[in-house]
Amino acid sequence: MDYNAAILVLLSLAPTIETRYTIPLAIAAGYNPLIVFATASVLTFVLTAALAYGLWILELLIRKIPIIRDLWERYVNSARRRVRPYVEKYGAPGVILFVAVPLPGTGVWTGSIAGYLLGIEPKKLMIYTTIGGIIANIITFFVSVGVITMIL
Repeated sequence: MDYNAAILVLLSLAPTIETRYTIPLAIAAGYNPLIVFATASVLTFVLTAALAYGLWILELLIRKIPIIRDLWERYVNSARRRVRPYVEKYGAPGVILFVAVPLPGTGVWTGSIAGYLLGIEPKKLMIYTTIGGIIANIITFFVSVGVITMIL
């Protein structure tokens, strides 16, 4: 078993890291760039589906543990502040754009939590965050391949 690949998969699903950081790591580690992109895209879909439909269960569990509840509420309030202007001004394209920008603090986790809190139904939220996540993967992929090619 390739433990490095397993670690990259787990990191791809982690909050704030997601595929935007694991794509360049995997390519730099010597994995085939096209397989990295395809795997990242599948993992993005898995993550968006899990978040869109699983957040309500997660919130019920989190609210029972005071220390975690406080961290959750800070993260949620921050996500709300960052994504609300996009959603209010642009609607669905705003969520897609927010998730698609491959910068810290944006992404599938934050976009999903904010969309959930703003009342976007799970099916639509999954579609919006998947599209945004794939766009972020495309941007990250081309930047990573270009930068790594220049270095080597």
